[in-house]
Amino acid sequence: KKINLVNKDSLVIRRSLSLSNLTKILTKLNALEKQNDNFALNYLVLAKKKGIKKVELVNQLVANFKNQIYDSFVLVGDDFENYILNVDRYRIIKDDGDIFIDKETPITISDIFHELACQNVRISHSLMNRLLKTWQIETQDRHGNKELYPQSIINTLQGFIEYGATKQPCYLINGDWYVFDEIYSDLLDQEYTELYNSKHRNSLDLKNKYKLEKRAANEEKYNKALESEKNIIVSHTALHENVEIADAIFWDDTTLYLMHNKGKFDGIGARDLLNQILTAAEYLQKNRSINGSDFLEKYYAKICKLHNTKKLPQASEQDFVQLFNSKKICFIAGFLNGYKHDSKSVYAKYLTIEANKKLLDKGYAYVPMGIH
Repeated sequence: KKINLVNKDSLVIRRSLSLSNLTKILTKLNALEKQNDNFALNYLVLAKKKGIKKVELVNQLVANFKNQIYDSFVLVGDDFENYILNVDRYRIIKDDGDIFIDKETPITISDIFHELACQNVRISHSLMNRLLKTWQIETQDRHGNKELYPQSIINTLQGFIEYGATKQPCYLINGDWYVFDEIYSDLLDQEYTELYNSKHRNSLDLKNKYKLEKRAANEEKYNKALESEKNIIVSHTALHENVEIADAIFWDDTTLYLMHNKGKFDGIGARDLLNQILTAAEYLQKNRSINGSDFLEKYYAKICKLHNTKKLPQASEQDFVQLFNSKKICFIAGFLNGYKHDSKSVYAKYLTIEANKKLLDKGYAYVPMGIH
């Protein structure tokens, strides 16, 4: 996704362009403007429209980062799949032009703080203010083209803070702050409830058939517990090109289920799990049908290595490849706790609705599931 439409009358272009490419984009936009609107309700509104000043939110963000409170944020969250999949070089550039981090794998916020510690840099309010506002992140593909054109870190962050005495969640997206509009809260709850009800029967059937309801303190122990089921391939930590295709793999006559698991159904848990699922979906969509692609053979080999074997008892390499190429694919979002009919996290419910729409657009089925 090179171009990102946001909920205002503008768009964000996240790469360098030639004049001819820009002309093509403008021509296409002109054609789009002549088409009938297809209005989709957006539950988010700018925080400033609700009387919350941007400078106060930024100050709280700086203070949180100074205290190393950043779990609710990810880099390039609004274009996470592209950030993971289509890039070969990642860089953080300081305000003086020096390269602070240069990696071939995706840079995380934790990487930034780790590097600060390695360089014995004192984390002050002033430093965090400069780091967020004037330090830049950029990415390049294998040909040296800038996939993510250099921009300030704060403009690539996605996440939320709890603002003020009421701890109102405020969401940072593309450098602007948003809140959920209470006018539409009932509609969001209704859409979530309809989605929950439509998936609930399928979720229960899958849990019973594959014995997925296991008591576990965290996702690591849950994935380990799944190894006792002989008809499930546990693939947790078997990454292929920085992508986790699934934590667990199983199938029936028509469908291949790719299960991803996380501990809690809240804003952070839902964001991390659904980013993981959408990245896997994008990778499969781009690579599964390419003639001559051997990524499934390589993925099978990595799972075998994980289990210290040359052949999985559930499927040979040939059978494994055939599963992906012949069956309908369904992604399962498994939450150990919190996913239920009356879940309270507005952000988690919103992300679940969005994930369902995005996966349907890619041609994949989706089943959110409460494990416990």
